Amino acid sequence: MRNLWMLGLLFFGISMYAQPGNPDRPEPEQIKKLMKDLSTEQKATLMTKRMTLDLNLSEAQQSQIFEINKDVATQREARFKERENTKLTSDDFFQYRSQLLDEKIATKKRFQAVLNKDQFEKFERSQHRKIAHRRPEHTRKKR
Repeated sequence: MRNLWMLGLLFFGISMYAQPGNPDRPEPEQIKKLMKDLSTEQKATLMTKRMTLDLNLSEAQQSQIFEINKDVATQREARFKERENTKLTSDDFFQYRSQLLDEKIATKKRFQAVLNKDQFEKFERSQHRKIAHRRPEHTRKKR
């Protein structure tokens, strides 16, 4: 009898795992492709709306954050187009990374000027989570 229960649980588990996902939800590859096709304004709008939901932004903050996100998206596209078909030397790579970090510092200061203390702390936590999520599992710190 016990073996039958175990066998039943095994089949139930396998059948639940084999069920198809949500057919209305696009695949991650498709989402990446669709995001590449969006304009900088559309990307900035989506990012601002996501931040509004996460941080409870006021109308004034939303407009300021939209401008920051629009600038960031424009810079990102310019960097991508500039670097698209070039092979970087070590000096070029250093310059590229240095410029990227300078832009991140400036953007962080702009966000800090717009957001209040609690909102900025929550924003920082979400950024760290996003970065940690992109890292492979074996390189994450164990807490």
